[in-house]
Amino acid sequence: MVKLLLTGSDGFVGSLIKRERACVALADDGGNVAPRDADRVGRAIARIAPDAVIHLAALTFVPESFARPRETYEINFFGTLNLLEALKAANDADQDDGRRRHGTRGEGIAQSGTTNDISNSIEFAYLTGKRP
Repeated sequence: MVKLLLTGSDGFVGSLIKRERACVALADDGGNVAPRDADRVGRAIARIAPDAVIHLAALTFVPESFARPRETYEINFFGTLNLLEALKAANDADQDDGRRRHGTRGEGIAQSGTTNDISNSIEFAYLTGKRP
């Protein structure tokens, strides 16, 4: 079974995905890990050793992003960069051990829409292998 890491697991889309698929949150002994905390992200990724990732952790409320642009950028851009660097580091460590655990084995997509119909507003391409 694929170990699926889900960032933003407490958000709207993340909570829906958790209902449909077994996932591991980006967390450590101290609770959920903020993606902009590069050290904690690196340690959590090394411990979790995910096979695949759906990255949803972000600030997405537009009025709030205008009110707090620096924080939005730090969370959305640097959070993603920290996650990618941690995955690369873990993959490099696995290759040193002769294993390949973290890589681009699959594709993860979660797309929010504007409709109230949940089957149309979220695409579970990774989970179902089907595209509408």
